[in-house]
Amino acid sequence: MKYYPDFTNVQVVSFMRFKLKTDPIWANTGLLKLYLLGQTPAEQRSHSSKNRNHAGFDRYRAPLLTHLACRLRQQRALTQQEQREVMVSMPFYAKQVVGLADKEKLYRALCAYYASTPFLFRDEVIHQCKT
Repeated sequence: MKYYPDFTNVQVVSFMRFKLKTDPIWANTGLLKLYLLGQTPAEQRSHSSKNRNHAGFDRYRAPLLTHLACRLRQQRALTQQEQREVMVSMPFYAKQVVGLADKEKLYRALCAYYASTPFLFRDEVIHQCKT
């Protein structure tokens, strides 16, 4: 996470966890990235998590999340209950999603989020993000 020099690792992962929990677009995008880039082809085919590579879904969530990722890949809408399941499950994978994210887009989102959030060093972050 050295790609975000103006933010601590805790800030970056906390931001991602928040977005995955509250924004369906972020949650669905994270689900697809984790499915396509985190799961091995064998795991994708079997709807399971067999490899202990510390990447992709865990073995308990793999069957459901793989099914939901396949539906999203086919551009089929998720039901409200399925979307809720995605948004409950995805924050667990926040650190992995940060590693798979587009660095420039995530950096811009971090700057915008922390610039609009009152906290102790807000002005310092705004200044650093503008340079």
